[in-house]
Amino acid sequence: MKRILKPLLMTGWLLLGACCVPRGASAAGEESPPAALEMETMVVSPTRSEQPVSQTAPAITVITGEELARKQVTTVADALREVPGVQVVESGSRGGATSVFIRGADADQTLVLIDGIRVNSTTLGQFDFAGLTPENVDRIEVLRGYGGTLYGSEAIGGVIQVFTRRGSGPPRG
Repeated sequence: MKRILKPLLMTGWLLLGACCVPRGASAAGEESPPAALEMETMVVSPTRSEQPVSQTAPAITVITGEELARKQVTTVADALREVPGVQVVESGSRGGATSVFIRGADADQTLVLIDGIRVNSTTLGQFDFAGLTPENVDRIEVLRGYGGTLYGSEAIGGVIQVFTRRGSGPPRG
């Protein structure tokens, strides 16, 4: 019995010793460079509190400012055309009234927030996307379907939340 336990204990101590080496250091005491830390995309639309997109409902799409610049879209409505379950309709030529329909719901059943502020029309209930350009947009979160119920009856179809870029340093003119 002692012959079997002694090698197992020694093996266990060796494994424990290997597991207890501090991160960034090797067993020989050499420092290795820290691995690059990648942050997961954080969203606030589904629960009104910040959380990783991997822990949210699958019906959310995030469009970053870098994607908008890379695709060279002229309006936010053009970027929304590529989101699954979203239909964009323009009345007339470019610059005409532009409405967004999420999952077949009416345009007045889609809540639009810019930096957390409701911007839907108080009389029509919808938002005109014709004049919303992507130059100052940091990211767009599109929440489709049942997740919008957290925002009330205006969000039966879903929620489109636009976050603008933040300035840095003292104000200047």
